[in-house]
Amino acid sequence: MQYMGPWIPSFTNAISSHLDSSPFVTFSFATVDKSGFPKVRTCIYRGFLFNDKKTNILTFTTDIRMDKYEHLSSNPKFEAVFWFPATNEQFRLSGDAKVLTYNNTESFSQSLSNYPIVSPNAIKRYSSSLDLSNIHNTLQHQQSVSDIHAKPTSDEWEGELNSKWEQLSGNLKSSFRKPEPGSSMSSDKQKLLDSISRGVDGSNADDGKKNFSLVLMLVDKCDYINLNGRQSRYQYERFDDDQWTEDEICP
Repeated sequence: MQYMGPWIPSFTNAISSHLDSSPFVTFSFATVDKSGFPKVRTCIYRGFLFNDKKTNILTFTTDIRMDKYEHLSSNPKFEAVFWFPATNEQFRLSGDAKVLTYNNTESFSQSLSNYPIVSPNAIKRYSSSLDLSNIHNTLQHQQSVSDIHAKPTSDEWEGELNSKWEQLSGNLKSSFRKPEPGSSMSSDKQKLLDSISRGVDGSNADDGKKNFSLVLMLVDKCDYINLNGRQSRYQYERFDDDQWTEDEICP
């Protein structure tokens, strides 16, 4: 089963307050390269997995040709920092990050190990079965209870990718058709960039999907600090798959 972490309400409230004055939320995301050096960059927060806070899984999109994809493939450990200046709150999150692409939807659920993520359709079946007004619904409830631990299917993973892709602007979608990020510039690449910027490169908007991916931050720890008033700081840590500890510490 999956239960919402105790840090989620404060986090979502901070997100809501920030979006009152900004069109998006940015955060710092750190990985470790093959040489053991930390690498950090600014990313755009894309909401909870399946738009469900109870997953405790935060997402952002990236190009599989970027360094962070290679880093996470060899070492999934991450740390992310969200700072909200309007409310003087900071969330430092850590855990494992998994990269979902159109090429790994079949095996992706197995890669999540013991993280308690449940199939959205299984959750819907379970919720609808709670009306026990007749025998049919009772039998349905028994079946739903048995599969409430079912992992998301390949179709559900692909649907999540499509949902996040469709939320991107046309300009951002076009970035996935550009030459490999970080590669040396050439006259041909410059021509391609110019063509893409003018929308005359001859490509379909969805051609960039082959390089599109969704990063899932499987949060195991949260260090939350609120610098308002008397100030406070709490640390949360996941245990037994779906339970969380909560400790108040000095700011």
